[in-house]
Amino acid sequence: MKMQRRSHLTRILLCLLVVACLTAQGLGQCATATGTSGWVNTPFAVVQTGTFSATFDATPLHSNMNSVVGLSQGAGVAYSAFANLVAFNGTQGMILARNGGGYAAQTNVPYTGGVTYHFRLVVNVPAHTYSIFVTPAGGSELIIGNNYAFRNEQSTVTSLNNYGVFVGTAVAADTLTVCNFAISSGGVADFSLSASPTSQTITAGGSTTYSVNIGAINGFSSGVTLSVSGLPTGATGELQRESGQRVWTICADCLHQQLDSGKQLSAGYHRNEWQLVTLGECDPERKRCGDS
Repeated sequence: MKMQRRSHLTRILLCLLVVACLTAQGLGQCATATGTSGWVNTPFAVVQTGTFSATFDATPLHSNMNSVVGLSQGAGVAYSAFANLVAFNGTQGMILARNGGGYAAQTNVPYTGGVTYHFRLVVNVPAHTYSIFVTPAGGSELIIGNNYAFRNEQSTVTSLNNYGVFVGTAVAADTLTVCNFAISSGGVADFSLSASPTSQTITAGGSTTYSVNIGAINGFSSGVTLSVSGLPTGATGELQRESGQRVWTICADCLHQQLDSGKQLSAGYHRNEWQLVTLGECDPERKRCGDS
């Protein structure tokens, strides 16, 4: 009897070890498409009909290699079957996302072959919109698109339950590998921030203008505080509503004073667009920080 009892316990422990190993493999599971494999599809564990976030790590083998990751209803065998598409564009060498009838990007993010990029998609199925964020290896999260529209052919889809990986080069050795794909339901209210252009060069005494756009994600309706910091000595920054309402002006001396004292100069924002303007010198008649 004792021998049988030990044997029974041993079998139970072995089963538990096998289950644990299988679970660990599932967490690290990857999907790899090649240039000749066609679409490699993987179903979600749970069908998504509301708002959810999808995260994954994607590694293209080469630079300037056409390849995509998409979300769909059912396994897809063509681009048109996918509502949401993130693309490693082969012509531009940039990361793009599908927005209705074409590919676009709010931020220019080039990619390099062999480097892993972490993606976060915030998807709203009922509204047929999604926002796309990417974090390059060792970098910070960048926005590719805010509230982009589902692909035109999928503008009435009611659920998503699959992700597909595809390499469009027809070369067997070319690969795109997607790992750590995960779904979390119920998107968190948040906002996106982007500036256009991303950088400019001006001469001393000159000026330039950036358009700063803030978008709501998942019903975000709170206030957002904007500030200007890190300006070189002698430069000023000004935040201004396009509607021409109150203007906040930050002089360099005031800026350094506030930063030295651990404070932050800022301007209020609520669901509108601002402009960020860098100027040449402070107005000598301005007596107090923040006067306008």
